[in-house]
Amino acid sequence: MSKDLLVTIDSEGPLPGQLRTGGRPARVELARFAELAERNATSRDYERVILVGDGEALEQHGFAFATAAREGGFTHVRLDTSARRLTQAQQVRAVVMAGVNEFSVGLHGDCAELHDQLSGRPGDFAKVQTCLERLSKHEVRVVVDTIVTTANLAALAQIVELAIAKGASRVALWSYLPAEDTPETRALIVSLDALIPALRPAIARCREAEVEVVVRHVPACLLGDARDILDNTRPDALDGVRPGRPLAQFNCLHEAKCEHAEACLGLHHAYVNAHGWELERLQPTPRVRPWRERDRSVERTTGGAAGPRGHASWLALLGPHAERVAGVSLTRTEARYPMQMPDGTRFVLVLSARDDDARTFIQSASFNLAYTDVEGPAQERAIATFVEPVLRTIAANDDGSLCLDAKA
Repeated sequence: MSKDLLVTIDSEGPLPGQLRTGGRPARVELARFAELAERNATSRDYERVILVGDGEALEQHGFAFATAAREGGFTHVRLDTSARRLTQAQQVRAVVMAGVNEFSVGLHGDCAELHDQLSGRPGDFAKVQTCLERLSKHEVRVVVDTIVTTANLAALAQIVELAIAKGASRVALWSYLPAEDTPETRALIVSLDALIPALRPAIARCREAEVEVVVRHVPACLLGDARDILDNTRPDALDGVRPGRPLAQFNCLHEAKCEHAEACLGLHHAYVNAHGWELERLQPTPRVRPWRERDRSVERTTGGAAGPRGHASWLALLGPHAERVAGVSLTRTEARYPMQMPDGTRFVLVLSARDDDARTFIQSASFNLAYTDVEGPAQERAIATFVEPVLRTIAANDDGSLCLDAKA
């Protein structure tokens, strides 16, 4: 359980890791949050609340949310909204007096042309500058979020310098995670061979200025001795409404043998679609702790009476190859089958809802079929050869009677 709680006041608030507003399916009613805040005043389950919004609901109820948060014992009350809401000195003063002591501000360029182009809001750069200047007059914590794309990569050093000069308490550097995987958004995804050399001096400059810096959505193994600043944590979300794409959209084929797998998400699927799995570039740190496979909600029995039990129809998809798997772990969005090769190499076969835009090994009528969590000596070609007949059997047996929900 996180000590941070995210509360969506309205559906127009910023999305972390993305350049444009939008995509939130729901909002939290004030009464619902007030109930939780009242309980938190006693339980102290959460230390920080992040209030997100930029629409009519924020205008009408924003101060009431802040007051409820303050009375609910939250030590940190953060507002994540657009800079246009915080350009007037009187506005900022009122928000601070209401109890907000942290602010998130997006800064994606070192000039109006670049920032406004990426944010999609003409005039936004000027508003961000004014907002940061207003906030610098108060004893508050300012988090500057910069999403690194191919468009602003060359200006990253100048963007960081500007954030420091404007009083940032913390700089968060996000590898671009598009809301939709399209040719246009893929073109904005920076390859790792270009991203890492640009991140290093930016990180060093923040440290030199004694400004906290974190990096998001970047593989830990490429950060070297700076991997301690990797922060992929996510707040709990009231009523389960989470911003952005789910963690299931990330993966790394080295996960099972890397010591940093629990903190590192690997690569997001849009990156893989644009630049591949980077198997040669990613260098896992050998584990000193045993790797724990993900939950197996169903296991096969052992002994002479061995046979599938529970979710039998999902095991039946594999036909004669069902004897090769240890069971099936079934969630709303995935079916996962742990497998082992004769040489001891282990991996997990994964079925997810069919998505023609996602990178996958093959597709059946209903599913994308792939494998992940490789652990052992086998090379990728050998694994692919081993698993291909299994996947072909699943595709042949997929008659549409089984289905999985798409990953939102």
